[in-house]
Amino acid sequence: MQLCHFHLPSRASEYANDFRAALRESGVDLLTVLIDDGDVTDPEIGEASVAWTANWVRTAADLGASRVRLIAGKQPYSRETMDLAFFRLMLISKVAEEVGLICEIENWHALLATPAAVHELLDRSKGMIRLNADFGNWPKPERYETLPQIFGRAETCHAKFEFISPTELDQEDADKLLAIAKNANFQGPMVLVNGGPGESDWDAMDIQRQAILNA
Repeated sequence: MQLCHFHLPSRASEYANDFRAALRESGVDLLTVLIDDGDVTDPEIGEASVAWTANWVRTAADLGASRVRLIAGKQPYSRETMDLAFFRLMLISKVAEEVGLICEIENWHALLATPAAVHELLDRSKGMIRLNADFGNWPKPERYETLPQIFGRAETCHAKFEFISPTELDQEDADKLLAIAKNANFQGPMVLVNGGPGESDWDAMDIQRQAILNA
């Protein structure tokens, strides 16, 4: 499973201990904590975002996660912005390394709006930052051209599909996205993300799960 930071009712050590015990009893692995706020490239809150995010990295370790997903930057790409993002993400990555976690980014927000920017950040990090490829973050039809350019480097995937009704996927879109992953020989976990208006979140995710199993 993956968990967003805002899902947690508490960051107390007692809660973390109970959470890890529940994972063990359920036979569930906590793959990633998604740190879904902050912006290390923001001119006003960027420096504070480093400290805030680093604290959430430590919380993710307390919960028993293997990875954390960071927001690379919400500001538009420029050389200066990428330099700043790289420097500050490396500070966070060193904290993650100290507590035994892997840092990921994904093709999300303004800084990483292109395959070239994704590759640049991954290349500069020299393995300190890995890639989660998200099916839904880039718009279609452009994503059918852009996702294949990064998917070969992905270690995890957010399998987010679009629905045309509460019980029916946009099958053509889903087929194209799954073909991209297959053509890239993607072998990592596909994490189901509710992308549609199913009668319930669980129903929608089960429909998406079946699409992956049937591909």
